[in-house]
Amino acid sequence: MTVGEAWLAYVAERTPRWGERHAHDHAVLTRAGGEPFRGGLTVAGPLHPLLALPLKELSTATIETWAQREGQHRPTSARLGRACCARF
Repeated sequence: MTVGEAWLAYVAERTPRWGERHAHDHAVLTRAGGEPFRGGLTVAGPLHPLLALPLKELSTATIETWAQREGQHRPTSARLGRACCARF
């Protein structure tokens, strides 16, 4: 099982309890990017790089490395994504 598969199961289980905006925010965290938007392209969501990993490789060290890398460019999104990973 990959992180992406676990993420889909997590979202499917939780979405009925969430508001529309909260569900949208979770979708943005994992989007692939590259979609046309306001004359440019969207960027990948901060959690997108983790989705292909086997779930067994999602360790504290992996998340910390990811958070340091993401935090350099978009600290708020990285913090939100890190909080979501902690709920797995």
